[in-house]
Amino acid sequence: MGEEERKEGGGKFFKTLVVLAILGGLGYFAYVKGYHKLVMEKCGLGSGDSAETAEKSGEEAVAGAESAEKEASSGEESAAEAETAAEAERPEASAEEEAKTEEAAAEEAKPEEDEKKPEEAETIAEDRPFTGYEWVNVTPSNRIGGRMVSPGYLRGKTVLIDCRDYGSRSCVEDAKALQQLWSTYKSKEFVVIGCHTGEAESERVAKIMDRLGLTYPIYRDAGLLGRDGERLEMSTFTVLDSTGRRFMHRGSDIRRVTGVIGNLIFITKRPSGAKSWKWLLDWEIENMPGHAYNRLRDFNADTSACAEMRKKHPKDFRRYADAYADMKRSDEVLRTAKLVALAVAVKDRDVTSASAKRITKATLAGAIEKYSDLKGSEDPRIVQEAKNAIADLTFAAASMKN
Repeated sequence: MGEEERKEGGGKFFKTLVVLAILGGLGYFAYVKGYHKLVMEKCGLGSGDSAETAEKSGEEAVAGAESAEKEASSGEESAAEAETAAEAERPEASAEEEAKTEEAAAEEAKPEEDEKKPEEAETIAEDRPFTGYEWVNVTPSNRIGGRMVSPGYLRGKTVLIDCRDYGSRSCVEDAKALQQLWSTYKSKEFVVIGCHTGEAESERVAKIMDRLGLTYPIYRDAGLLGRDGERLEMSTFTVLDSTGRRFMHRGSDIRRVTGVIGNLIFITKRPSGAKSWKWLLDWEIENMPGHAYNRLRDFNADTSACAEMRKKHPKDFRRYADAYADMKRSDEVLRTAKLVALAVAVKDRDVTSASAKRITKATLAGAIEKYSDLKGSEDPRIVQEAKNAIADLTFAAASMKN
């Protein structure tokens, strides 16, 4: 009895295991089928797609993998061929594009009158602030109002010349816009010069200036003479960049002029690219050694600019290095550079570092006395730079309370 019960119980237990195994297999099959359906949907095969479609997709996937493997095996050859073809086409396209860009820039910045070649340019001793140009009527006797300037003071600055009848009512709106432009950028290397060309007396124009609150310098019949002695044609707005090129002529839209001025000041302050650096360095090394030293110091600190210059203009890069080394050996140049840097910091003290804001009248008075001997230098370039910087320090000191 006991043995038969054990056999019967063992048979039931075995049957139970078989049933559980079958049920487990069916559950696993349902789970796999459901997961397969999910994967098919994720791969973009709808629930209605047949098994043949899935099989075809699998075959296409295998074929794609084999194709990719073949492409990968020939990748080096394809890359080499592509690089060779690109190198073959790149020089022509780059040269053509660069030529077009330079030609367009030259046409845009080309003066109305041909400037002198470097070997024909007047010497700095003749006090010509711009190559091939000479200021006329920018003298104390022709001054109507605003800050007093001189032809030498305008060297190295972006200059906007506004020619109009300042005695007429039509000038009011533009004059206000110019005053706003002057107030915005007068702390930079920028000067607005009003050229009164009308018949109104200077006293009347001075009263109009006071009523409108105009503080930029206005002179009667101010203008430029070309190197041939003929007076250059002037329009409502004429813009000269810091190197003396007549950048914009026959301008009449004050908004466009404002944009041009802002761009020129920004580029002069922070050159970007080898072309901008070269344009400024070449002119300043020749005409303004104090500015040039400070510019070269900033240039050497700009590693990306140095690398680009070394790559595109290796001869100029070496020339700048030699010029910087020569300037470091000149006590006059080093002192002029310090004086110029102080003048720039004082003019820009409202928006620069805290150390510049701490400059006092006593500091400026001491600097003026310390560097005044530079005005007696044998180098006329240093003389003019010293005069300009001391003029800025004197003007700033007069506006300070302590």
